[in-house]
Amino acid sequence: MVYKVPFVEALELVKHRRVYVERGMAYVPHTELVSILTGMFRTQLSKSLIKCARSLPAVSDDERIMSILNELTTAYNGDDFSNTKLEGQVSVAQLPAVSKTSFPPCMRNIHEVFSEQHHIKHGARLQYCLFLKGMGLSMEDVRTYFRQEFCKKMDAETYGKSGHDYMVRHLFGKEGKRSDKTPYGCMKIITGSGPSSGDCHGCPFKHMDADNLERKLNAWKIPKIQIREILGLVAGQHYQIACSKYYEVTHNKGDAGFGLNHPNQYFLGKSTSTGKQG
Repeated sequence: MVYKVPFVEALELVKHRRVYVERGMAYVPHTELVSILTGMFRTQLSKSLIKCARSLPAVSDDERIMSILNELTTAYNGDDFSNTKLEGQVSVAQLPAVSKTSFPPCMRNIHEVFSEQHHIKHGARLQYCLFLKGMGLSMEDVRTYFRQEFCKKMDAETYGKSGHDYMVRHLFGKEGKRSDKTPYGCMKIITGSGPSSGDCHGCPFKHMDADNLERKLNAWKIPKIQIREILGLVAGQHYQIACSKYYEVTHNKGDAGFGLNHPNQYFLGKSTSTGKQG
């Protein structure tokens, strides 16, 4: 099925030559319709945000309202995966295989770097450790895994002094203030500080440049037509939709069946609000 729309409503598709244009009209296949709809949504959202910005001075002195507004950029009200029921279902030995089939790109990328270089920096350690925790790995599992991987490049004594083991115990609520930390959601990862040179944390769709992202998707054997579609979504800053498309391609699904908001939700393959299996 093809939809006929004014070409100005499909500029992103026209830019990447993914639609046929004639006499000011773009002929959009149904597989590309999401780009049109998200573009319309972004336009309406921008207009609404401008109205909100104009109203902001009227409420800026109200601390109750401002505290809520300041949290909106990283707000997430789905399952926080702090009390997973999956403990013991995935072992450390299964991680290499599971990372290829069930990890979202952000975690698959960290896992690959860790496996190849036997070292990841602080941002990646935080992001990956909490993800593994949300998957159901126990604290001892993660401690063992980190020790084994890091000690392929450093001796046990150096590892013991590095603070990496303390960090794992801290994230599981066994050190410091003993508060149980929850895995990062998509918005926290996307809006957080991106990786600098030598880092591998963050969201590949947000933080990788187009050339590196394309090489990574090729290495993961994503078909070229789907790579173009994903890159188009990324160019439009639709990072979570791009990740959903990656999920659909790697799981042979026409539709993920849920809105993607959390890396551990991707791993489980279901909605965080309904529990519906994807």
